[in-house]
Amino acid sequence: MNRISLVLFAILTSVIFYSCKSDTPVTSGSSGNLTGSWTVDKVQLVSAPSTGTASAIMKAALVPFGEISASTAGYLDFNFGAEAMTVTPTNLSTAPYVIPKFFGNTGYYFNHIYNTTDPKLCKSTDGGVSWTPIILPATLQIFTGASMPSSNIIYLASTTFSPIVNHLYKSTNGGDSWITLSDNVSFQLSSSEPSMDYSLNFINENTGFAYGADNTFNTHMFKTTNGGVNWSVLPAVPSGCMHFLDENTGITISDNGVGQQSYSRTTDGGITWTNIMPAPGNSFIAFHDLFFINANTGWVKVKEAGGKYSIYKTMDAGNTWTKISASGEGTFIFKNENEGYRDFNGMILKTTDGGANWNPYYVPNTGKVNRFQFINNTIAGYFKNGSLFKPAGTDNTKWTAKGKITSSIIKAIVNSPDYDIFAEGAYASDGYNITFYNENYTQGNPSGTGSGTYTFENNAPVINLNLPNNEVWKIIFRQR
Repeated sequence: MNRISLVLFAILTSVIFYSCKSDTPVTSGSSGNLTGSWTVDKVQLVSAPSTGTASAIMKAALVPFGEISASTAGYLDFNFGAEAMTVTPTNLSTAPYVIPKFFGNTGYYFNHIYNTTDPKLCKSTDGGVSWTPIILPATLQIFTGASMPSSNIIYLASTTFSPIVNHLYKSTNGGDSWITLSDNVSFQLSSSEPSMDYSLNFINENTGFAYGADNTFNTHMFKTTNGGVNWSVLPAVPSGCMHFLDENTGITISDNGVGQQSYSRTTDGGITWTNIMPAPGNSFIAFHDLFFINANTGWVKVKEAGGKYSIYKTMDAGNTWTKISASGEGTFIFKNENEGYRDFNGMILKTTDGGANWNPYYVPNTGKVNRFQFINNTIAGYFKNGSLFKPAGTDNTKWTAKGKITSSIIKAIVNSPDYDIFAEGAYASDGYNITFYNENYTQGNPSGTGSGTYTFENNAPVINLNLPNNEVWKIIFRQR
């Protein structure tokens, strides 16, 4: 192995993939300030590990070379200061199973917690902290779907048996009271479980769509223009969940039964549908992993061959899709054409360019985000334990980092695709800790323990990092 590949391999395995926690106090050399954006400029292997492994032998050969430019392996950019969050306990024991829908501080969702055999529609008026079951119509037996076109208007569909009767209800005061629109509506919603806006979808108080079976068990799409009083059968219908963006534009995802999904679109209020193309990839795509912010711009998460997840974007209503980034298994959401958020191994990432680039945004101590949503037009979400997070300014005790391996030699050595590396940690006057996450590291747990100090040289931070087996690195930063 030549000198360059030895250097790059050592930098990769000994710096980027370590998790470090300080056990010693911070010391200060010449004056400096961590505020701002930095990048790793040079690294030096001061002391090689003392074990007799092949890795240790290779690293020992690097010690005489002194300081080495980090750019020979890739880059790792740091920001000292990260987003702060308030994490608030709620009256939920787990995260919402169905994605909540909010209008300002007023939110709705199907709560499977209060009674797992009879899901209840719940309401929050304090931005998602406290949830209360809404008293449902007395004749409601099997809850099949709901839609909320505004903060006060709710439509509910249900079915009773012996004989089969399909019901439709409406509330104009947020669920305080109900009007029976029909005790013999012409359809039964096609849904394996209760949903919001996927099988019953009202765009406003008058115009709504439903996807279900008629009394002869034939499936249709239905439409109303008078608030659910009368319904007409649309001439064509795609199978699968639906969602309308406005009175004319609707989208669906359907499965052909062999693991391949189709994306369909209507621009005439559901009269005709166009199967634009099979959704990218051949693996299942959950409907909440499809986001359209207008009639043309949308994103979809796809599980590709090899089990990797990627995000694809369209800007022409689904006629063409472009792979914009890897995504991981975590959930994601977009606020507008540029701003989006996704979970990655417990770290929340943010994009400001429509998903092309993602940067560390917030690192919770509560675990992975189970559901994102926007509350009062601001990103928020639920952790799996039911607690709710919302932004709270800047936390000057946290840092984040993003990097990428750019050397083709390193990629060949470790079989590394072209994925980003993310990191986070905390710093204070008496110590620092570092935790690295790598999106594609599959060779085992990329963790270790260590201790160290940092000083300032030429107003830039220098970390002296002590790792197991007497391995010591010097990491030199420069300002970006």
